[in-house]
Order: sequence, then C-alpha cells, then structure tokens
Amino acid sequence: MPIHLTCWLLVACLVPAGPLAPQGQPGGPGGGGGAQPAAQGRTSDPEALAQGEAARAQETSLSFAELNEVLISRRAGGAKGREILKHLLDTKLLGRLAEESRLVISPAQLDLRTKELEKSIVAEGAAASLAEYLAQSGVAPDVFREHLRLAMIQEILARRALGTPEGEEVNAEKQEMWLSQVLESRGAQMPPPPWADGVAARCGDLEVRVSDYLEYMRLLLPADDVREDCFQLLLQKRVRARMPDLAPEALAKAVEAELARRRKEHELDPRYRGLSYEQVMGAQGLQAPYLKQDPAVVIAALATLWVDRTQGPEGLRATYAKEREHFDGRYGEAVDTRMIFLRAAELPNQLIPRDFAAAERELDGLKSGIKTADDFGRLARQRTEENSTREKEGRIGFVTRQDERLPPILCEALFQAKPAADGTALVGPVRVQDGVCLLWAGVRRPAPGWEEMAGHVHRELRKRFLEGVLTKDLVRTYLDRP
Repeated sequence: MPIHLTCWLLVACLVPAGPLAPQGQPGGPGGGGGAQPAAQGRTSDPEALAQGEAARAQETSLSFAELNEVLISRRAGGAKGREILKHLLDTKLLGRLAEESRLVISPAQLDLRTKELEKSIVAEGAAASLAEYLAQSGVAPDVFREHLRLAMIQEILARRALGTPEGEEVNAEKQEMWLSQVLESRGAQMPPPPWADGVAARCGDLEVRVSDYLEYMRLLLPADDVREDCFQLLLQKRVRARMPDLAPEALAKAVEAELARRRKEHELDPRYRGLSYEQVMGAQGLQAPYLKQDPAVVIAALATLWVDRTQGPEGLRATYAKEREHFDGRYGEAVDTRMIFLRAAELPNQLIPRDFAAAERELDGLKSGIKTADDFGRLARQRTEENSTREKEGRIGFVTRQDERLPPILCEALFQAKPAADGTALVGPVRVQDGVCLLWAGVRRPAPGWEEMAGHVHRELRKRFLEGVLTKDLVRTYLDRP
C-alpha cells in the first residue's frame, strides 16, 4: 500500500513534544484555561515557570489566562487561528465517524503503517530513523501515533465513501473534499469570537470548547507569534507599573489618540486604499472590538504618556540640542537616491565572476547613457543586482546622512557630490564590501522644521524608554523547554 501522509500528519509535525497537564488541573481541560506543559511545575530550576505561568520576565509574571485573552482577540480570527480551529473540529469529527462506522485501528495496524513511514523517511534521507525524525521535529511519539491513527481513519472512510478500490490511492485533495462534504452535511459552524457560550465550533452535537481550542492554539501557532504576544503583554505590565498614579480615564484617552494616529497613518498608505484600518486589522486576525485592549496599542499609548510626562516640550528641545548631530543625521537633510549595484570580489569565483575593477569599468561605461533620472531608472531595471530595488528602477528614496539602509561610505558620497545645474548628480562608482555602486543623487529635501523634528525626537525617546523597560532576551515562555 502506498504511504500517504495526510494533512493530519503534517499538522502533527508542528506539535511540541512536551507532555500536557493532567485533566482537571488548573489550566487543563475542565480547569478553565487549557492544558499546560507539565514542566511548568518544576521548582529546582530557578528560571522554571510556576504552575499556571505562560511567561515571566524577572519579577513580572504572565498567566495563561492573560495570554489566552490576547490569543483570542489577536490570533483566533486570523487565517492560522481558523485553520487550527478547523483542524480540531476535523479531529473530533473523525473520531465520531470512526465510532459510528465501528472502525478501529489496531495497534498492529498502527505499527505496520509506522514502519512503512519510517522506511520512506529513511529512503528520502530525512533522518536515520522515525525516532530521530520526530525528535528533530519536536513531535511527541504519542502525539504522532494519535494523528497517524486519525490519518488512517480519514483514508479508510474516504475510500469507502468514494468507492475507491483497495490498493488505489486516495489523495489528500479527495480526502479533504470528502471530509468537507461531511462537515457541511452535518451543519458545521465556526462563528467568530467572542464565544459567550464557551463553544468555538460545532458540527451537529459535536462541540469544540474554547478551552480546548486555546490549548491547540498555544501548541500550533508559530512559536515566534506566541513569544511576541508574551513579550508585549509583559512589557505592557512593566510599563504600566512605572505609572502607578495614571488614571484609567487618562490611559483611555491616550489609547484613543494612538488609534487615531494609526488610522491617519493607514489612510496615507497607498497599499490600503479603499480599506479601513479596522478592516485590515480584522483580516490579520485582530477584531475591531479588541483594538483598544491590544497590547501593541496600549504600549504605544503608555510610552507616549511617559515621554510627555518626563520630557515635555522643553525636554524634547534639550534632547535635540544635546544630540543634534544624531537627529540631524537620521532625520535631517535628505537626497532622493537611486542605485545600480554590481556584485564584485577581490578574487572572482563561480558565484561572483568579476573583481572590483571590472565592476567599476562596467559602471563607468554606463555613465555616458545617463542624462536623467529616467535614464538611470531604465538601466537600473536592466543591470542592477540588488533585488529589492530592481523593480523600483533602483529607487531607494530619500537618504539622510546617517541612513541605516546604506553603508556610511555611500551616504557620505551622496552628500559630498557636487550637483549639476538641475540639482542632480551622478555619483560613483563607489566600492562597498560586496560590490560596487553607481548612485543617482536627485533633489535635496531640506531638514524639517521643529514641529516635525520634535516628532522624531519624541518617537526615539519612546523607543529608548521601552527598550529600557524590557528586552526580549529577558523573557522566558512555556515554549522554552528547560
């Protein structure tokens, strides 16, 4: 029989191997918050999380209940969250269908299919054994076997329903089509959050409880997304603790101002023309009713309040005067810039077939054909080897004296160039670490007035404040195994 890895087995490969808390423990199924890794109860490790903790940063603790609120508001409505919910509903339905059809996958059948899969894994060179493959993937053997059992149930029932002869493959697309038809015929429902009745999905009399769904989300969401949520929640707590006298009304007003700022910024972005800020956030999973509670919004509002409280207008001016070279270098006078980049090395090789001198000769040869920005743009589209700007005809945008997007030597060359009568200049070739650049220096934008520069100073002070409150390297989450 051909080995067929269904979507169930593929999803299983995302599940971490940590054991789950026993039924009925706080946070487990029936305990109000979803299962948690048993390792969280350890006390011998001074950095280990306590029972019920989702994350910690020094003395600041984050509970699973707090994390769950953000997962529902920020992740459940997104594409990945709904995919996870459907996966959980599908697994419940497959279990029910197996009961109804009296289909039992015996341990011997599981062992046989496991051996077939192991042969395939070894033959493909993925690992020396199934055990090694599971260890590399972070998949617990018991989780693997359960999802393999479900995969076999799906395959057998789909084969029966479709009338496919034994020995003939029922591919993943056909299996999914069959299962989708069963879900539809039984009236499957996946309403958006919030779920006031505690049920996230239904299919006939089958239910996916929110607590079970949260457990699955914490396991199957991308680890970086969960860690980011934990970090932001901990940061919000620590920032809020810096302002114990802050009235709720003042915070609410600051949050409204932050949302207004984001909506205005959104309206100016041509990528979102015709779509409201709320619509775009909703498409990403963050529902409109939760925007005012979203940690990213609250953190930004709190940071604004902190800088306003501690600096004020005079403090901003004092900071600018003290660090004028820094702020002018980052946000001051700027040159509208385009670039043609050719890779080069000291000694040519198979990957880089030209040396620096050859690259300089190529770029020098282009100069005679460049009279305007359009000329430069056309050549940039044809010749540049810098992928991110090729489709933009070499356009980088306005570059300041200390622009972090370019090596300092290029910024210096741009500002030292002597413009022609029309205010433009052709700059280079200029050597950089991995190649040679030809630059088009277009119009110069003068340094902004104080009102705009004050905004830059304010923003940088907010960033410095937040970095001083908490950095990500101090955060430990339930995903970080001891």
